[in-house]
Amino acid sequence: MKKKIGALLGLIGFVVTVVSIYITYESIVKARESDSYAQEVSETNKHLSAKIDEFANTLGVSAEDILKQGIQQALDDRDKAKIKEEGDKYESVIEAEHRERANKKYDNLIANATNQLNKQQYNAAFGFLTLAQAYKPESQEVEELLNKSLAGMGSTAKYVDGELSISAEIAEERLVEKDGVILVLKDARRSGNEIVCSFEIRNTTANDIQIDDLEYSTVIDSEGNLGHIKKIRISDNETYGSSEISLPHNRKRSFIARFILADKSPVFALQEIKMNFEFEIKGQKNYSYKYIYSDVALGHHDKKANSIEHANIEITLEKVYIDGGQAACTIWIKNRDELRDVVLDDLEYTKLFDSENSFKLERMIINGKKWYASTELDIPANRKRKVTMLFGKDTNINFGKFTELLISADMFNYNDNFVYKFPINSQVAQK
Repeated sequence: MKKKIGALLGLIGFVVTVVSIYITYESIVKARESDSYAQEVSETNKHLSAKIDEFANTLGVSAEDILKQGIQQALDDRDKAKIKEEGDKYESVIEAEHRERANKKYDNLIANATNQLNKQQYNAAFGFLTLAQAYKPESQEVEELLNKSLAGMGSTAKYVDGELSISAEIAEERLVEKDGVILVLKDARRSGNEIVCSFEIRNTTANDIQIDDLEYSTVIDSEGNLGHIKKIRISDNETYGSSEISLPHNRKRSFIARFILADKSPVFALQEIKMNFEFEIKGQKNYSYKYIYSDVALGHHDKKANSIEHANIEITLEKVYIDGGQAACTIWIKNRDELRDVVLDDLEYTKLFDSENSFKLERMIINGKKWYASTELDIPANRKRKVTMLFGKDTNINFGKFTELLISADMFNYNDNFVYKFPINSQVAQK
């Protein structure tokens, strides 16, 4: 069939060419013979032009292309144009399918990252989010989750407009002076929801000063959460934030301020530290000052797997298993503070959860001996203890899949208990 069409096109092309040559020749020879003949030739040319247009329209090309390039070349150009048009349509379909697959992959990565953040598995979350960022580099959602992951890992870095930056200043040796009294911020660290700031205060005036009103001092973390001062430590004495500090003239003293944040999410920097002082000078009026430090980076301990830390007290969940009809959780409690011993109280509010029920703490095994759940645990500075917690006193309990261990502990006489919330995964759960 293709051969017949090709032969027909060749024949038509030949006829068109011959007719054109013949008419041109006749026009030259007979031009002088008769005006009527010239008019006849013109009418013939119009007729031929109309036929060529009709023929070109049938082939799907323009008459101009046929006359300029020939029939075969015009047909080739037509076919190439159609192929390109179909190719563009195909590429659009492929691009749409690729975009749809990319969106599904992105949504899956975000879901996995959010799940890991909820489990406080910040390194795993960061990995998922790094992949998600490749699909949507300018996503505000990815940026916010990346910053939460970095905070959980204790990093001082932060994503801003898609770029990683470290905007917070190092706290070391930042000083503010008010009328001859210099307050130096030496260091700032976080441990869970406790913020610990180390200061040195210098009295360069000629007067002895009594410092009061510290209890109005505050911090604001990078997420906007407000924390109030709870304790101050001077030398070996740790007292409440309402205590006074005596500072003779031309002397300096070091002290530690401890703040508690109501929000339990990790932070990597403080927007502000505001120390509120009232100076009482004998024989003179009192003076109030606010020493403010902005954009303060926070130091931290490296986070271990299955470990949570508050106020320098680190608890690590080692394993969860069934022991004689009871559920057992083995934990290590480490006092990482170098200055103060700790007593853990209120442990009887600790609970273990499976997929359907919760079980309260019944007993604790310490050094091979069973103790009541209400027993206080005393741990000296820089020491640790191993504790096995037993849940469920009915030996006929059928435990489901364990999901969470929630330890509640009163420490350092703060107003609220510290909460250690452990998701239970396959690494710690044993049959």
